[in-house]
Amino acid sequence: MALPWTIKNIPKQIFINNEYVDSKSSKKLSLHNPTDGSLIANDIPLAGEEDVDAAVAAAEKAFQSWKKITPTERRSIMLKFADLIDKHTSEIADLTRVSLGAPFKAFGAFEIGLCAEVSSPRYLVLLKL
Repeated sequence: MALPWTIKNIPKQIFINNEYVDSKSSKKLSLHNPTDGSLIANDIPLAGEEDVDAAVAAAEKAFQSWKKITPTERRSIMLKFADLIDKHTSEIADLTRVSLGAPFKAFGAFEIGLCAEVSSPRYLVLLKL
């Protein structure tokens, strides 16, 4: 399954409690491609204090369940997350590098690969070597 987001379809909501929601703030971000100065979007919502409070409250509530999960189950969840990052490397890199102006081979692939590594127990294995 492909990611629902592309450069032409950037999320216009913020992500809190495992869902996209409208920001309580009216502030917007304009995003330009630094390579050519072209406008990517001028209506990216910014989180305000109320949004941050909601995100922290949701994280604190979620942690109560997360801490009850066994280490083996947590490892499996994080490995699945890392596998999904690996699977969607190109799509994720397209979204991140357009605002950085960096080429994929020189930066995008490395950036996303590093994200997958440090998001999973695979990283801890590398540290022990």
